[in-house]
Amino acid sequence: MIPVINIQELSKVYGQKQALTELNLQVQSGDFFAFIGPNGAGKSTTIRILLGLLNKTSGLAQLFGEDVGPQKSQLLQRIAYIPAEVNYYSKFKVNEIFKFAASIRSQLSPELLNNLAQDFDLDLNKRVKDLSLGNRKKIAIVLALAQQADLYILDEPTSGLDPLMQQIFWQKIQEQHRQGATIFVSSHILSEVQKYCQQVAIIRQGRIIAQGPMQDLLINQSKQLMIKGSFDPQDLLGVSHLKIEPGMCSFLYQGSMTDLLAYLHQHQDQIIDLTIQQPDLERLFIHYYSEKAGEANGLVERS
Repeated sequence: MIPVINIQELSKVYGQKQALTELNLQVQSGDFFAFIGPNGAGKSTTIRILLGLLNKTSGLAQLFGEDVGPQKSQLLQRIAYIPAEVNYYSKFKVNEIFKFAASIRSQLSPELLNNLAQDFDLDLNKRVKDLSLGNRKKIAIVLALAQQADLYILDEPTSGLDPLMQQIFWQKIQEQHRQGATIFVSSHILSEVQKYCQQVAIIRQGRIIAQGPMQDLLINQSKQLMIKGSFDPQDLLGVSHLKIEPGMCSFLYQGSMTDLLAYLHQHQDQIIDLTIQQPDLERLFIHYYSEKAGEANGLVERS
């Protein structure tokens, strides 16, 4: 099966700056895919190349099996894009933007645009200059959802939205996903990413440093332990991010569960209560993105 997004050995250089270095990434049809990393990691550069807004330096970038580029207008008809920052002509009213968009994209239904605007509590008669950042973002969201595209590329899609609007947005995106659309989302709100996305790639300094099914990446990481009592795992191998407070300690453990359980049993008289859980995506992200992983893994904090 041809990937919806196919990136191979993709590099981009700005002057002396290497923005992307031999990036490899594939997104299959029907994926709900997260592309995460801090500012400056290369996420926006990758997205702009995929949309034909930026030329690559070398490598392969394809959508639906076709090379991307500014001349691929037919290819872009299958894509809906929500940018991180939205800019519209400030004197236009919302309904004027919708009318103009519908005039150049035949698949945009005025009725659907109006219904979506109502769902997102967007005033059609207000001018862009009078809208908050969140309401300007709603314009881009409505335009994207109204396209009923094969691929949704979402760059910080819920920034500026209140919690209710965020919930409505993800409900709409899930509906598009259930109907067969592929979702490619870049977001700093990692709790959203973990909740909705099935696949994830983490980018660092222009390179993919981790990629795979969300649950597999989480399961393969350290277990997080929180223990009440006088327990101190000072000689337990595989401990990192140890934090000790009066009557309680917490740490990450990566190693044999058999060894861990044996150690806990050996020190059971020091344990009042015990919780073992999987770290969330934020902890996974920090693990992969630490500039000095060795120092981070050896962190011990006592109070």
